[in-house]
Amino acid sequence: MRKLFQFVFAIVTGVGFMLMTERQAHAYADPGSSLLILQTVGSVVTAAGLYFRRRIASLFRRNKVQEPETAATESASPVAK
Repeated sequence: MRKLFQFVFAIVTGVGFMLMTERQAHAYADPGSSLLILQTVGSVVTAAGLYFRRRIASLFRRNKVQEPETAATESASPVAK
């Protein structure tokens, strides 16, 4: 947990430093640039969802308690062993 905190702190510090030292850019932002950024964000969200799909699914699944099988249910089954 400490490493995660250090990582997040480093990212926030780096982004803050970049925002404090920004310069005015004399550039043209193409209208398709925002669509490219939107596509990148969507791809990252989809990839993260696929990577963590079991953990995400376990949040919505109820844990079913399995009862131990008894000898009576095993002997009542019609399938011969």
